[in-house]
Amino acid sequence: MSRTPIILTPAMLRGLDLQTFSAGEKLFSKGTDADHAYLILDGDVALIAPGAGGKNLLRSRVGPNEIIGQTAIMASLKHLYHASAVTETTAAKIDRPRLMERLAQLKPFMRYWIEFMSVRLVDLERTTLRKTIDKPDLPSLGAGDRFDRESVKIRTGGEVLERRLYGPGEVIFRQGDSAKRAYLILRGQVDISVEDFLGNETLLVTLQAGQVFGEMAVFAPRPRSATAITKSECELLMVTKPQLDQRLQELDPFMRLWVESLADRIVAATRNAADQYASS
Repeated sequence: MSRTPIILTPAMLRGLDLQTFSAGEKLFSKGTDADHAYLILDGDVALIAPGAGGKNLLRSRVGPNEIIGQTAIMASLKHLYHASAVTETTAAKIDRPRLMERLAQLKPFMRYWIEFMSVRLVDLERTTLRKTIDKPDLPSLGAGDRFDRESVKIRTGGEVLERRLYGPGEVIFRQGDSAKRAYLILRGQVDISVEDFLGNETLLVTLQAGQVFGEMAVFAPRPRSATAITKSECELLMVTKPQLDQRLQELDPFMRLWVESLADRIVAATRNAADQYASS
């Protein structure tokens, strides 16, 4: 996802606890309870995962305008890695209650989308770290989300999103197809599978109502990496990149930065997971 330049103003940071860390000091450690995340304002932070034999593996290095600890705070999990300041670092501490207040103010679809992104990133990081953690419940569409299944179109926040019905056994997209939209399952089941260079097909997962797939089309458009076929009669909501970009522009700068940071990490984690699958 291409980033929109965001200038952090004092008003955006009002109410957040600013902290300074010396070089080598940990912002948080793997396995500790995640009750806050950090927005890096100045400096560099290394994200480190413990490896085999007690060796530490550098996962990535982040700098200003990047956020760490997002998935753990969203899903009430323990941190999956160490975060250590490489240089003297100033960061804004974001606690979970304050984040939940901001999420509660969003329109239903955007709130659901952020919850979905957080769950997806937890799953991807669990895969790439090859470490089992407690999996949070997948977000589901409840009455409070105000999605109208009876209408031909679904209107959220003044924008109409297209809905489509599929019969069982219909191909939604095939591996290698161009990617133009993501899908949210309102009703039914969808099989996601991949095919190797010999033509052998492997079923990866069967998705249920309330789950999203094909999301890389709106994060970082590229040919489809898998095939999606309906397992039963399905009702799908479709989201295009322009629609999501428009919604992002409606967010306050801090929440836009939060979403874009999640998207960047999903893209990176997806590529890491794909590399591991290809080499296994």
